[in-house]
Formats: sequence, C-alpha cells, structure tokens
Amino acid sequence: LVVGIISTFPEMFVGIVSALKGVSEIGWGTIIGSNIADLSIVIGLVALIGGNLHVGSRIFKYDIFYIMLAALPIILAIDGELSRLDGLALVIVCIVFLCHMVHESYRFHKMEKKQGDKLILNSIIFIASIVVIFFSANAVVKYAHNLAIDFLIPDVFIGLVLISIGTTLPEFTFSLRALKAGYGELAIGDILGNVIIDSSLVIGIVALLQPIKINFIVVALTGFFMVLSMFVVVTLLERDKGLTKRDALILVFIYILYLIANFFVKDLV
Repeated sequence: LVVGIISTFPEMFVGIVSALKGVSEIGWGTIIGSNIADLSIVIGLVALIGGNLHVGSRIFKYDIFYIMLAALPIILAIDGELSRLDGLALVIVCIVFLCHMVHESYRFHKMEKKQGDKLILNSIIFIASIVVIFFSANAVVKYAHNLAIDFLIPDVFIGLVLISIGTTLPEFTFSLRALKAGYGELAIGDILGNVIIDSSLVIGIVALLQPIKINFIVVALTGFFMVLSMFVVVTLLERDKGLTKRDALILVFIYILYLIANFFVKDLV
C-alpha cells in the first residue's frame, strides 16, 4: 500500500502536468500504459531475474475485486470521455479501497524494523527525489507532445508506449530487490498497489483537472490488455507453486503483443 502509492509519483506527476498543459491524453496513456507494463513485462522480468515469485498471504482473496478496480477507468471511458464526475468517482473508490486495505492489514505479514535506520537522511533523499520527479515530469510532457507532432501520431500513444515503460522503473527496481531479499509479498504488493492507485486515484485526479477524451479504439485496446494481464497474473500467482520462469515468459509475451497492437492501431485513431 505505502510503497505502491509512492511508486505512482512518476506517472502521477506526468498526469497532473499533462492535464494542466491541456494534453491530458498523455496522462491517460502514461497511467494506463504503465499499469499494463507493470502487470506484464515488469512482473515477468522480476520473476525471470529474481526467481520464482510466491505470494503466501491472502492477498488474492478478492482477486475479482482487484481486476474490476484496475479496469474501472476503462469502463468509465467507454463513452469516449473520462469526465470530472468520473474522476470524482475514481477518487472516492480509491479512498474506499485504502480504508479497506488498512482494515485488512492485520491479515498480512508485518515487516520488522531494523535498528540504525537513518530516518532523517532517508527523508531528505526522499523529498529531494520527489522534487526531481516533478521537474522531470514537465520536460517529459513537453517533449512527448513534440514527439507526437513530429511522428504525426496521437499524444495518447506516446504515453501508452514510450513514457509508460519509463515510469515503471521504480516498481521494477524495488520489486526485484524485495524478491531477492526474500520478500515476495512486498514485491507483488508494490506492483499491485501501484496498479490500483494508478487506476483510481491518479487517473481520477487527472480527470478532475481536465476531462480526458479517448477514442473508443484506444479504450478497447487498453481495456483488453489491462484485464488480460491482471487476470493472468492473479491466476498464476494463486497457485501453490507461484509464478515460474515459464509463466514469466508468458507475461513478457503479452506485453510484446501489446506493443504490436499499438503499432497497428495508432493509424486508425
């Protein structure tokens, strides 16, 4: 929950800046694209590099609930627009989800505090990093929009493919380190937390700042791969043997299919 929220900052800042600059489609593409990447290539690469991924807790007790949350912005955008009312609904859903997770926290494994943690130093580095991310987001949105113009493609596809893969780096590096340290639940919790927060709070904030108009083809494409990726992940991780390297290759292949689909669909929008 906590790390999942923090790791949404890159796409959150990109989304907010894009809305303020009047190109909220870049925010949509970045947020939804990063979710699809998280659920496919990020989890896949973490399992390939770090080894089999097991989740021993009851984190998937509400697997259908997680899938619905991830797909909620897609459902609301079927009419071609994510309005401010839709954005408000997403923010409310996120608050309900957070309250639910806090209430359910007693079911999950607790991390033990290590002695000698450098709280002040860690806090300073954290705040400095947030400042860097914010100013970087301004440059990302500006030059992403310029790239879209140069290549004569809609802004949303720059977000779906190029920016989104960059914003998944925090989840990838954190989850890989957590898995190698023996905290598989923390690794998958970071990624799933990121996806849920992105799909509700982050994209809700963007829509509140500026309604997002999305072509139906883009909604259908992203919706299909979002639901497919989430379904495959929860199905594979629910098994006793967890996520094997062969399963990881399946997830990586899903992302490759997603990239190919974007390549063919971009000319239809």
